[in-house]
Amino acid sequence: MNIGIIGGGAIGLLFGYYLSFKHEVTIYTKSEQQAYALNQAGISLEEDIYTQKVSARPLSAGLSTHQAVIFAVKQYHLEEVLNQIEERIQHIPILLFLQNGMSHLRLLDNLHQENVGIGIVEHGALKLSETRINHTGKGVVKISAYKGRRDFLLSIFEGENVSKLKAIKEDDFLLSMQSKLVINAVINPLTALYKVENGLLLSNSYIINTMKLVFNEVVSVLSIPNPEKQWDMIKQICENTASNRSSMLKDIELGRETEIDSILGYVLEQARLQNKTLAVTDFLYHAIKGLEKRRN
Repeated sequence: MNIGIIGGGAIGLLFGYYLSFKHEVTIYTKSEQQAYALNQAGISLEEDIYTQKVSARPLSAGLSTHQAVIFAVKQYHLEEVLNQIEERIQHIPILLFLQNGMSHLRLLDNLHQENVGIGIVEHGALKLSETRINHTGKGVVKISAYKGRRDFLLSIFEGENVSKLKAIKEDDFLLSMQSKLVINAVINPLTALYKVENGLLLSNSYIINTMKLVFNEVVSVLSIPNPEKQWDMIKQICENTASNRSSMLKDIELGRETEIDSILGYVLEQARLQNKTLAVTDFLYHAIKGLEKRRN
């Protein structure tokens, strides 16, 4: 299959690496520099012996014809990207979106493709250079059909090496997205605020108390079933990824925009619709926005 991947970040390169074992892959980058580097060197994985050849071009040069396109850009770039390639994607039958948060769902309602999918990525990846990544946490990709047939989406991930992405079907995409949103809402902003790795959130009783306050507020808005199980999952993730630095922490350190609007911003929007006040979540949201502004 001929697949386009929009986004040359850690997740875009991770998917490009594994999918290129079976498919013809083109990576669409933000910069000409990265596109040139990928065309010259391919994608390499820190812990693997292979270097995978891919095609690459800056998105500004236009989108080619593909059988499927995977969107691996940050959520705050998605609307701009869709507007930029609106005409070119009209005849691409399969679109798959890998964004964090839930604010982007409104954009998917305007798409006319036969098969539009959502992928909830539970892998960890760290971009080491323009062409090299580290697969820091091996998990699964939960695939749901926003509309159309899920089997078309799952077929992309079949085959040796490609299957290392471990795509599984997810029947209730809304519940699964809410579950990941709760995890991101607790871990990402607090690691960015305290400037610590994931595991260190559990090393301090005061931070744990803050985690629980944020957690309780978020689940009260999202109506997550069995919240005790969800809380245990968050603690387990912190332990399993103890040395990982969250994407939000890295964004703050590098002076980049974060995904706080698509995570806590979405939660606060839902709270307003329900006439609820989330004092701790509101503080945390504005604290991260303040760090963004200071870095920029």
